[in-house]
Amino acid sequence: MGGKSSPLRALELPDDGVLVSLRSKIIRDPISGYVVLSEIEKDLIDLPIVQRLRRLHQLQTAFLVYPGAEHSRFQHSLGVMHLSGKFAVALIRRTYGFRNTRIRNIEIPDLSTIGIEDISDIFSYLLSVRIAGLFHDIGHGPFSHAFDEAVISKSSELKKHNIFSHEDVGFFIYQNYLREIIEKRLREIEKSRDIPINGDVLLGTLDYILAPRREIRRFSSTISPIAKALRHVLREFIYPADILDFVARDSYYTGAKEYGMIDIERLLQFSVIISSPTYKKIITPDIGLFDNALNTLRAYLMSRFWLFNNVYFHKFSRIMDYAVKNMLKFALEEECIDFIGAVLSIVEENDVSKFLLLDDYSVMYGALKGKKAAEYAKMILYRKPPLREIFYHEIPIPLRGSEEIDIKEERLEVVLKEIREVLSDKFEIDPEDIKIDYPPIKFFPDNPYLPARSLIVLFMREDRPVDYRNYTVRDATAGMALDMTVLRIFIKADAAFSVINKFKDVSIRDYIHRELKERELLTRFTHALFLEYGKKEYGVTM
Repeated sequence: MGGKSSPLRALELPDDGVLVSLRSKIIRDPISGYVVLSEIEKDLIDLPIVQRLRRLHQLQTAFLVYPGAEHSRFQHSLGVMHLSGKFAVALIRRTYGFRNTRIRNIEIPDLSTIGIEDISDIFSYLLSVRIAGLFHDIGHGPFSHAFDEAVISKSSELKKHNIFSHEDVGFFIYQNYLREIIEKRLREIEKSRDIPINGDVLLGTLDYILAPRREIRRFSSTISPIAKALRHVLREFIYPADILDFVARDSYYTGAKEYGMIDIERLLQFSVIISSPTYKKIITPDIGLFDNALNTLRAYLMSRFWLFNNVYFHKFSRIMDYAVKNMLKFALEEECIDFIGAVLSIVEENDVSKFLLLDDYSVMYGALKGKKAAEYAKMILYRKPPLREIFYHEIPIPLRGSEEIDIKEERLEVVLKEIREVLSDKFEIDPEDIKIDYPPIKFFPDNPYLPARSLIVLFMREDRPVDYRNYTVRDATAGMALDMTVLRIFIKADAAFSVINKFKDVSIRDYIHRELKERELLTRFTHALFLEYGKKEYGVTM
């Protein structure tokens, strides 16, 4: 595949990365404005497996807190597809403009050294990163991350097949079902006219971008270096298209617009591909940011933090997430729905038909066939919370005097058990009636899905980059003081009345704070939590 290059081919490259000759449809989106679709993207969007995303809430249970948060994974996926194309075009243009610029041990490479020899290569890479954006959430189960926690992470059978999260499910859907459809559609289009697309480049890049982190090594030897940079356009980066879209989209639909006031366009336009030529044959492309957009980055990081702290981890959302996870757990145990069989059909039989039927609505009503599953399903349907918050704890970020803190190694489970025992004794209730909640991912200050990493910021003088610095997100947010909620304590609703009755004239929160502080449990919890975060690989995105 791939047509001959001509000077007029350059006219094919608009800002969104959709080839002019392949443009098929324009749709309106409240966040992205006009989203243009190519012929092949339109065909892929119309597939039932993609349309299923319309029936998955983007924010699991946040619609029970914010009535406007009824938007879907489908809308988000279209937005990420659009932003991925724009980000990639901006990167390629900026890199071309500053090509062969060397600053100490990094350089802005010539496009030919990272895999772009011809303009048709550009079109192939752009289409691949857009399709990857469209497919990035294709493996989400009903109620998204709750399904990962309640079903996938608990299944030894799925682990035997190397399925640990929705990203693994999505990659199997792509490899066993969608890849062949893409290849076939490309051949059909090529028969009807000349298109500047290299199918091998497109599919190889898609393989690499969509592969789970532990799988990418087996694709690394067959792809061009630019594919590594394009993977960061979508994921495993400080401001990938995925997070940029959900920060803007989720703040809009929840009504928390103040958390979405970020200049996405500026971040994209001032990004550039950088590489290290230290090793002659090894080029390690990454994405750098010009200092012109450093304050924009700071604003984005703060917006994302507040969105996580106040929307994704809102106390009522967390309570209803508890209900959802229990509904899923009991729906599986009571054999209301065969979740495991639906996922294994994709892996073993290349069959997505069973998985197609799993969405937020079908599962909620399917759970009504059970006993315990039905109890939790009705809590969601009728907005009846199973828990009540009695305590929350915030910590300052950055931690005061964090450089001098001597963190003692202590398992988080041990501290949580002691907190339950102390409170159950004081309240005279069963420890099982006490639920302790904390953020499942490190959402501040760095990328919540990865170990701490730095971003290369290039400093400009007279329109040329002359120096650079490795910025951690702590550097980028220096001087900003925030309070982060790291601990919430809930008790079961049927036990709440007796506990609250005992504290008519006393603040329960103050009482718990005093009891936990006297035993140094709050400090021990904070240290154990940070140590726990340090052990995790954050490969999964929202």
